Amino acid sequence: MGMKLSDVDILRLLPVFMRDNEANRAFAKALNDIFRALAADIPRLREWDQIDNMTGPELDEMAWEMSVEWYDTGMELENKRATIKAAVLLKEKSGTKWAVVEAVKAGYGVVPEILEWYEYGGEPGHFRVNLNALNAFDFAKVHKAIEYVKRASAHLDGIEMYTTEETDLFVGFATVHEYEYANTMDKEEFEFDWLVNELGETLCDELGNVLTEY
Repeated sequence: MGMKLSDVDILRLLPVFMRDNEANRAFAKALNDIFRALAADIPRLREWDQIDNMTGPELDEMAWEMSVEWYDTGMELENKRATIKAAVLLKEKSGTKWAVVEAVKAGYGVVPEILEWYEYGGEPGHFRVNLNALNAFDFAKVHKAIEYVKRASAHLDGIEMYTTEETDLFVGFATVHEYEYANTMDKEEFEFDWLVNELGETLCDELGNVLTEY
């Protein structure tokens, strides 16, 4: 009778005279666990080469199957794909500075700056994260991702977001010469009367200069 890898029983494959040996039985059981785990991963191999063609909901389901704790269903489609692709390696490298950088980079498309405690006068074992936020961020979700992959003994003091933008700036200048003239005279030297209309209102020209008569 055939035997599937998913329910393999190595003990049944051993010669009859070996099956009663406790060491052989334990060895067979250990191999069963290994082969069954491999069998469970086989369907995933087909999924793995289809990540770039999966929809958002399909990626969400795959992340759940893989137990990617820092996965965010609200991420952009490309960030979902990048997060799943990086998940296995991130689990292996969890607890390193690299893992923190890659988790944020994959999930939100931006490379964070990690500042160790001695770089900003903090307490030993603490760190900060600076984000050049080209897009809006949910700080709670970014914080969750960092907490899952950082070293357990490392303490996150805060996440600081800043933005940089490029814009065209035109600068010009001109030189203006201003001249101010002041003439003074005594009344005895120069007397004049200004013109008024029949209502006694001062008459001015179109530029606002008072009309005089002298």
